[in-house]
Amino acid sequence: PDARLVAYTAASTCVVADGFASQGDTLVAPAHRGHRLGLWIKLANLELLLREHPEVRAIDTFNADDNRWMVAINEQLGFRPLRRQTDWELSL
Repeated sequence: PDARLVAYTAASTCVVADGFASQGDTLVAPAHRGHRLGLWIKLANLELLLREHPEVRAIDTFNADDNRWMVAINEQLGFRPLRRQTDWELSL
């Protein structure tokens, strides 16, 4: 009601690889979590992507293993693991 942004997601298509798209970050403000906004905004974005780009046949996304909420959303939408990546961090 106050016009503040509380959820965000992004998708992009790749002109190099026909039929390929990437689903980027999906974020929900902490005070608004637990209402399935992540699922609904991601679903709406995917529907828009496919409506605007019907040639898309594969969509890539990513998540940290410990983000069980978004992993569950991705699984509910039909995403399946393809590969794992390990990132290392050094605190200085």
